[in-house]
Amino acid sequence: MSTTDARVEVVHPTSVVREAGNLLRAAWSPPSLHYSDEFLAWQFGFPGGEGALAATAWDAASERLIGFAAVTPRRMRVNDWSGVVYALSYVAAHPSARGRGIAAAVYAALLEAVDAAACPVLTFAQPQSGGERAIRRAYPAAGYRLYPLGECQAWGAMVRPSSAGETASCQVGSVAEMSASLGRVLKAQSARDILWADPDDAELVHYARDPRTRRALLCGPHDNSTTAAVASLAVAAEMNTARGVERTILLECLAASDARAADLRAMVQQAATTISPAGRTALVTIPNATGLDPTVARAAGLRRLPSSFVSYWCVGPLAQARLGLEVPTGTNAEII
Repeated sequence: MSTTDARVEVVHPTSVVREAGNLLRAAWSPPSLHYSDEFLAWQFGFPGGEGALAATAWDAASERLIGFAAVTPRRMRVNDWSGVVYALSYVAAHPSARGRGIAAAVYAALLEAVDAAACPVLTFAQPQSGGERAIRRAYPAAGYRLYPLGECQAWGAMVRPSSAGETASCQVGSVAEMSASLGRVLKAQSARDILWADPDDAELVHYARDPRTRRALLCGPHDNSTTAAVASLAVAAEMNTARGVERTILLECLAASDARAADLRAMVQQAATTISPAGRTALVTIPNATGLDPTVARAAGLRRLPSSFVSYWCVGPLAQARLGLEVPTGTNAEII
């Protein structure tokens, strides 16, 4: 596929990590994720389905990468369906190439390739942003049905690392070491119509390879249960800020539909104690608290944060015909 001044191709994104990283860092101004080459290589290496896919746009004259978008696979489930979902993100057009239809071109090429794989798509955007407007244009233009899943509520707290006694109910360890227990808790989330993260062993092994500091956290159990009540994949995410690259602690893929305030408080404290550098007070954030009772969050000392994202469930013609998918009303997936 080509435009008048760019060549658009669908590739495996691991083949263009360096070029994609340079473009994403140029296109996204602070505050934003820090798209290091190591982080992108890890994201683009997730197992599942046909693997990651990317659409690239190359300037016809300079052969420079000026447009990019990618999908990475995640295993998820909603009600009686489970399977591979493609998370679409990393959309960027070089500042010098904006206004030339580059983003629309890479969207069209990527969505065509994804539908050929018969996989549904999950995507996120900031509310009422240019990114959300692009989603509302691009997916219907590619023949996709677009279903808004609502707002992903963000909660957080400034937390001082605690003594062992304050976090005694919370287990912490590498994702690889705790994969079996973590998988059980994630699969125990049973609220209907929620698109739940449902990683298999291969995906959990890949989470353990995150080049950033990544830990599994399990808190509980309740009195008559052998399964922890709250689980999360905690990570020290790198963010571009006006002061440079800074680390912030995120609790991702939160499984907390049966949480008590004490469990959640212990998890947040454990995250700060384990991941915060040099014992400093740290901001611990749950970027997507779908499934968490707001009353429990407040009782645990968390507060709603002003940042938020909206999520969309997107189903192409082939995926709809083959899978007959149900439409979720929300998701606990990590925001990519």
